[in-house]
Amino acid sequence: MNIKLAASPDGGSGAEGIMYEINAIRDVIITSLDFHSATGASSNVDVEVYTKPGSFLGFEGDASAWQLVHRDTISTNSRNTPTPLNGFDTSVFVQGGTTQSFYLYTPNKIMYLQPTNLADGDLAYSDGNVQLFAGAGVAQAKFPSSASSIVSPRVFRGSIRCVERSFPAKITTLCQS
Repeated sequence: MNIKLAASPDGGSGAEGIMYEINAIRDVIITSLDFHSATGASSNVDVEVYTKPGSFLGFEGDASAWQLVHRDTISTNSRNTPTPLNGFDTSVFVQGGTTQSFYLYTPNKIMYLQPTNLADGDLAYSDGNVQLFAGAGVAQAKFPSSASSIVSPRVFRGSIRCVERSFPAKITTLCQS
């Protein structure tokens, strides 16, 4: 099931990173994501994805709390066309009823939404398998030591790709924009 973000295709703002939380309603394996590049079509863009169990709050500047699950140099699509990562290096199992945080980082900037109707941690989207919550944009440093580099609330703009952990496996895309 696809859920569309309530934003125009060229809406949003951008920064070097976004941290957000998901809650798995049932057991899922997060396999990849697509994102919108704020700088448009570019080649040789470094992209990293990190994850950690539980909330990212309080761990924004703590690199040791995060596990790198994907690193690649890719070509990004235009600003309004999602850029796929084509699979994490390490998929992430999220047990139903638990929260997992993700951090997408690139020095070339990522688009996200600045909601006016959500506060930090509010539910932004759900598809019956995964809930996505309002997170935080990260400006400048990868793991910033200054709170001024963290802006919130921000909502990830893109797709989270997961496989429901059941037999037969079912592919789900959350937050396609």
